[in-house]
Amino acid sequence: MRLTAYYRFHDLRHTSATLLIAQGQHIKVVQERLRHKSMVTTADTHAHVLQETHKKAADSFKKPF
Repeated sequence: MRLTAYYRFHDLRHTSATLLIAQGQHIKVVQERLRHKSMVTTADTHAHVLQETHKKAADSFKKPF
C-alpha cells in the first residue's frame, strides 16, 4: 500500500489557519486572512484548536504569580 502526498489548496489554507490560532493569533486576524464573512465561521471551523487554546489559558492560572 502506497500513500501519496496529495494536498489540496484548501488543506493548506486550513492548516495555515490552524497554526495561526494555535500560536495565539486573534481569531479576528485569522478570519480576515481567510476572508470569512464572520468570526463565527472561523471559530466553528477551527473549534478543535480553540479548545486546546482555552485549555492552555486555564492551565496558566495554575502557575503561581
